[in-house]
Amino acid sequence: MLLKYSGISFISGAVNHGFFTVERSLWTALAGIVLFVLGVWLEHRRPAGDGARESLGATLLWGTLLSIGLGLFTGGLQHFPDSPARSAWVVPLGFALSVLALVVERMRAHGSIGRGLATYVLLAGLLTVAGSVGAWQWYEAHPHHVGDPAHGTQGGHGHSHRH
Repeated sequence: MLLKYSGISFISGAVNHGFFTVERSLWTALAGIVLFVLGVWLEHRRPAGDGARESLGATLLWGTLLSIGLGLFTGGLQHFPDSPARSAWVVPLGFALSVLALVVERMRAHGSIGRGLATYVLLAGLLTVAGSVGAWQWYEAHPHHVGDPAHGTQGGHGHSHRH
């Protein structure tokens, strides 16, 4: 589990900083994917409670989609003050990718997504889109709160993005 979540963390940082430091972010994402895949592989080797194992390819595919989605979602939230226009689409996209992976896993395990998950997807999806658009509009109306991540000015959290 530690390898999987470390990989997700690396992927998250790389996805969100890729717009600033492309080459370094690609290497960081690659390291994250390797950690994540290693964690999934080790977890896959251990049988589930019923002794069955799911397909390694499916586990890797949906797990990678989930990690990228979580990276986009959490990183987009973190960097909203730095880049509101970008975060306004990155956050909902990350949510959608994460939910897609979650729904597919649920359907593979139970045959349907269930009423509770369907309600969550609909309501949380609408809230995520509305919140992202609302936050973007607020930052557009209050540009003095938008930070310059390249210089660590107001709103940013001081990353140095030098190539």
